[in-house]
Amino acid sequence: RGSASVIILNPVTPPVNITESQ
Repeated sequence: RGSASVIILNPVTPPVNITESQ
């Protein structure tokens, strides 16, 4: 889904957290 958008919005957050969020 918008994982790329999340990374851009929250560059401080590691990709691991983004993956868990999904």
